[in-house]
Amino acid sequence: MTVLISDYFEYYRLASYLSWRTRERIGIVLGVPSIFELFDEKYYTDLPGGILENFGRLLKNDLKMYVYPLQRSAGDELQTIQTVKVKPDLQPLYDYLVHRGSFVQLDNYNPKYLPIFSRDVLKRIAAGDESWDQMVPPQVAEIIRRRGFFGYKKR
Repeated sequence: MTVLISDYFEYYRLASYLSWRTRERIGIVLGVPSIFELFDEKYYTDLPGGILENFGRLLKNDLKMYVYPLQRSAGDELQTIQTVKVKPDLQPLYDYLVHRGSFVQLDNYNPKYLPIFSRDVLKRIAAGDESWDQMVPPQVAEIIRRRGFFGYKKR
């Protein structure tokens, strides 16, 4: 499968870009923390239809959002699409989107990777903190170094 890694948060624009370039089905993989941001209305003030317009644009053409669970530490409860709670007035919209299959829970995850957050990895790369290397697969680390992705600079 073709994979694109993006830091583009306006998912509805990303979906539009991708659907313009392919007729294949499109899936976006994100973590539970991104679900909370996806349901934050402050990101849609520039859209006349607000959050509803966002989801209308995002989910047309049967796009699926594959969601990685969240568990910040071993003692914390595992958060999945079934346990996520958004603002009370948006919860019915969230529940509807889960029920219609727009959000799909990923269940083939490795629990030891759950405390790793992409934003933390990106910050470490940009800061020159080499500990990020242990947080990604070796092949990915090699590409990041070779191509200077995400602000990586050879030390």
